[in-house]
Amino acid sequence: MAEILGKNAPSKIEVLDQQSLRRSSSKYAAFWEGLQQHLFKNDTEAAVVLYGTPIADDRYRQFKSRFKRKLLNTFFFIDPYQPQTGSFDAALKFCNRQLALVHLLKTHGATHTAIVEATQIQALALKYRLSGMVVQSASLLREIYALQGSKKEFDAQQSLIEAFYPHWNAEIQAEGYLQSIRLVCYGTPRLAEAQTAQVVLWCDELLSLTEQFDTPIVSLAAFEAWMLRFEAEGNYQAMEETGLQAENWLVQNPTWASKDNMLRFAMLRLRTALHTLDFKTGRAIAEQALKISHLTPDDHLVLMELLLLLSIRTDSLLHVFAVYKEAIEYKYFSKITAEHEAKWNIFTVYVHLLKQLNSVNQQIVLFQKRKAFVVEDFMSASIPFEPRQENKTILLAVAQIAFLLRAKLFDKAAKQIEWLGSLINTLRHKEDFARQAAFIKLLNQLRLNNFNTAGLKKTEVPLRTLHEIPFRYNGRLQYLEVIPYPKLWEMILKLLS
Repeated sequence: MAEILGKNAPSKIEVLDQQSLRRSSSKYAAFWEGLQQHLFKNDTEAAVVLYGTPIADDRYRQFKSRFKRKLLNTFFFIDPYQPQTGSFDAALKFCNRQLALVHLLKTHGATHTAIVEATQIQALALKYRLSGMVVQSASLLREIYALQGSKKEFDAQQSLIEAFYPHWNAEIQAEGYLQSIRLVCYGTPRLAEAQTAQVVLWCDELLSLTEQFDTPIVSLAAFEAWMLRFEAEGNYQAMEETGLQAENWLVQNPTWASKDNMLRFAMLRLRTALHTLDFKTGRAIAEQALKISHLTPDDHLVLMELLLLLSIRTDSLLHVFAVYKEAIEYKYFSKITAEHEAKWNIFTVYVHLLKQLNSVNQQIVLFQKRKAFVVEDFMSASIPFEPRQENKTILLAVAQIAFLLRAKLFDKAAKQIEWLGSLINTLRHKEDFARQAAFIKLLNQLRLNNFNTAGLKKTEVPLRTLHEIPFRYNGRLQYLEVIPYPKLWEMILKLLS
């Protein structure tokens, strides 16, 4: 290896390490910090900070290109066995990284080292039943042994390929079915008849694969697929039973009880509790899941999000404020993704709305480290419309209208209701916004009646729509509904009465 690197070694390996990111004078450190803290909305803002010019010129473009190259190089040096990685997850990352290394070693002629590394990958892959890794490492080793004329070793690798390739092929099929089901189920809150039939067919194919191949990837894919199918059908009892079976399977197969696998089923079960209004079970699931080792900030906040929504939907107000406080004071809150941050900004608005609509004592909403929410500022703010985030706009506008009604600012509320009504009529895929549209129609009838609750007309159809089209939330912001619209309608009527 030393001889090979002597001919090919770069003069300098450009990576982003802790030392370079601590230098206060470094543009890389400034850019890194800005990305971590979500300080830049676009390249123009980044160029202003780094070069003092609002124009993303050649200097900035060259800098960004070098920064990207450093990022890519750094990924290759991430330690798969760092403290925040569980044993299974670490093994999977290690195998993927080392497989790339073996390809490089073989390409450059370091055959002996390539054999050693590939054999190590294979041993881990066999331990964790990673069929794909077994086949890929065996294929590399088989090629090397063929060139060396080592028939015994060649035959051993050929046997492994013949034994594991059918399983790997089944895993690829299973993952394809699961990914197709995710695509359909997460793409809309309610499936069309043809979509439901296709999901049923894919689930049946997965079940057939589990009967033919005893492989963890196929089994886990089938569990999740059937849970998603039952969720789409609104069969939450069957969804919960399948989730319990999946968790029991992980107990019986502890090697595969990784953070990701435990969390995927805990979140699905928590979604079941959210839709069945089972606060006791949901809280127990969330509390247990929060104890899973190596959760990322986003993992942590998704669990808190589902628990917050469950608390709201079951009228557990004290838990609403406790969960909200714990979430926003979470020490890694600033490291969550932009989508999760957008959700928690919405939750902030609705938690304060709940406090006002329920006349909750001011002291219950405890001190928070984030910028204070000021109701008056929110009522006077313009609600921006963001393409592909229509529901975010609707949620904020609805909350603003509720605040305006409480403050008896009826003219401003009327203007917002009219604006919201025109907005909902311009949306594509209106079928995905049926509940929002029904609630906006109720608000509009209230506006037409000069915000008098007596003598309200034409509310039967939208109320029936809210009853007939159930709330379905699968984690996507587009389908979020914080306070259930029927409940929010009752709160508004009570407020105005």
